[in-house]
Amino acid sequence: MNKVELIRRLEELNVGLERFTVQLIDYTPSWSKAYELIASVIIPHLGDATVYHIGSTAIPGSIAKPIIDIGIAYNENSTFEKQILSLESLGFTSKGEYGVEGRSFFTYYNGDESFDYIHVHAYKQGDLKLKKHIQFRDVHIQSPELLVEYNALKQDLVENGVSRQDYPQAKAAYIQKVLSLSS
Repeated sequence: MNKVELIRRLEELNVGLERFTVQLIDYTPSWSKAYELIASVIIPHLGDATVYHIGSTAIPGSIAKPIIDIGIAYNENSTFEKQILSLESLGFTSKGEYGVEGRSFFTYYNGDESFDYIHVHAYKQGDLKLKKHIQFRDVHIQSPELLVEYNALKQDLVENGVSRQDYPQAKAAYIQKVLSLSS
């Protein structure tokens, strides 16, 4: 599937956000379908890596930026170089570690890079950071009370005009709290 076709299909599934903005929308089951579509495109290029749907779009009932977050766990005995080239050939932009040691981060933009659709967070298999992404997702799936609290925090941040750049850090204390509750 070429990039134009994948973007068209992602937009039909309510995925895509203007870059440098924060917009939250209510959870839609189409995000799971978008994840399945993305996985079907990238898995054949990842060797023995394991792929996960992470982030708020993976949590039924959440509000989220309509960007699909993908976690990849690759074999720690191999380098990720070949997979980086494969993802780039599919239209992903490699951002290196992008501020997180041990991570290979990719994003998937439209042609003029004005919209963002997919974020890929690739780690060596067993990396604690990927395990925390999965743990955070699972806690919110299992705890409606925490999901209500998380949604309220995100909504409050948007209503107070948080920038896209500051959005992740503005959630950091809450994320640490949840991870400490579930360990």
